[in-house]
Amino acid sequence: MTKSEIDLRRELEERLRFETLLTDISTRFINLPAEQIDGGIEDAQRRVCKCLGLDLSALWQWSTESQRFLELTHLYSPPEGPSRPERIVAEESFPWSFRKLMQGETLAYSTEDLPPSGARDKETRRYYGVKSTLAIPLSVGGGPFIGVLSFDTLHEERTWPSPLVRKLQLVAQIFTNALARKYAEHELRESEARLTLATDAAGAGLWSMTYDTGHVWTTPKTRELFHFAPDEALSLESFLKVILPADREQVRQAVAQARRSGEKFNIEYRVMLPDGSIRWIAASGRSHRRSEEEPDCLMGVSTDISGFKQMEDELHDRLKEIETLKRRPQNENLYLRRELRMEKGFEKIVGESKAFESVIFSVKQV
Repeated sequence: MTKSEIDLRRELEERLRFETLLTDISTRFINLPAEQIDGGIEDAQRRVCKCLGLDLSALWQWSTESQRFLELTHLYSPPEGPSRPERIVAEESFPWSFRKLMQGETLAYSTEDLPPSGARDKETRRYYGVKSTLAIPLSVGGGPFIGVLSFDTLHEERTWPSPLVRKLQLVAQIFTNALARKYAEHELRESEARLTLATDAAGAGLWSMTYDTGHVWTTPKTRELFHFAPDEALSLESFLKVILPADREQVRQAVAQARRSGEKFNIEYRVMLPDGSIRWIAASGRSHRRSEEEPDCLMGVSTDISGFKQMEDELHDRLKEIETLKRRPQNENLYLRRELRMEKGFEKIVGESKAFESVIFSVKQV
């Protein structure tokens, strides 16, 4: 086998090895939990550098404090050489590169080949010992620039063939999508936490029932209202089991009607807790549609209204008591009227003394 054949075979083997690595990285990030994404990116940076014989890979993102700074958020680097800064003012440290990256241009070059307009970039790269660089701008869905992923050599210069650049651009897109998902999930959790805090303060529990699976998602407050375990899988039947039999059918009908009509529903029903006590629950909700087709879930809120129901009962008892007291003077008045009608009976009493006539006169007045 000639040297050219050996070199070709080695090149094909390296290409296959890198293609396999890309497939593995892409597959891993599909279902990677948000809290593992940062570690997954740095592990992928390490594996790419080891596979391609690169020395360093850095991922920079806009600072959360100011978009004047780029922060180093993910790094694979050998221990030797100057330490990398945690953040930089890119337009000052790498003005030539930064302008091009902001325009969405991928840069592949050697430090010593930079043009005169890149003198400042050359000075900074020499300080950090960078020989060659591939810098890929990061954006989500073709949106604005959010950062940069770089692959570097520190010991010798190298070229960046177009097929390799395209593959590393794919790596950059995998990282970007994973970070976007991480931030979206983080914001969602924060929103849920704020909403849960607000609803808990109001004594309200949130829930959502998916129609196709029947699965019910709830906030901790909802589980507290119905005395469900924190890790218990919930469905509509889970709720119906704790609802009093006399109220179950109206709940079923309310859910079915909301699914058919899409209109908001309001319902009150009773549940029995494990200790045998009865609790009144008020629930309201509405079907949610992701498209013009059939709604996919029912979303709502439940609150404990047992206190209000008790107040209603007490108020009803008080009103009955007041009505009874109101009728009492009326009955007494009727009695006195009947007695007064009997005053003619006094005329049948015989007596002529002044004292006796005075008594009869007083009785008539009464």
